[in-house]
Amino acid sequence: MYNCDILRLAIKTRKQYYDDPYKYIKQSYDKIYVYENGCIGFDKFSQYNDYIPSYQHRGNIIINLDTCYKQINKFFYYNNYNFVLKYGFLGENITLTSINYLDLIPGEKIIFNNTILKIIDYVIPDDRLNILPLQEYWWNKKIADFDNLNELFDLVNFPGICGYYAKVINPGFLTI
Repeated sequence: MYNCDILRLAIKTRKQYYDDPYKYIKQSYDKIYVYENGCIGFDKFSQYNDYIPSYQHRGNIIINLDTCYKQINKFFYYNNYNFVLKYGFLGENITLTSINYLDLIPGEKIIFNNTILKIIDYVIPDDRLNILPLQEYWWNKKIADFDNLNELFDLVNFPGICGYYAKVINPGFLTI
């Protein structure tokens, strides 16, 4: 079981999903409530339900780790890409610090106060990768055109880099 720090909380409403399905950046919130069916984000005036497409049956919460973002950004830096992957670009509800992506595996539990989440599976690369540089080459499988793009391909396909699906074991509020 891991106790860790929250770096970012985010959700995406149904309207946001259908207005721009390939823009995976979710809105940030100071507080969300996680429950068996997903997340509710709270701002000063109202609350918004997170929209989880039905094909995401593996889990109702997506978690990512700051170490994953650091690893991808390190690749961009050393390969002279003028691009920084910001927290939330991979569509997660919760971005965590203090855990290494090499340590977290399916079956592990994460605790925040009384809230308990269980890691169900790894998020596999999908349309979220439209935010990466050279995505037109990525999707057209022209990876051989760029020597270092094979390295990026291997990196984002590494288990945990694109995030984790999690199931809520014990619901509760999460705050930053």
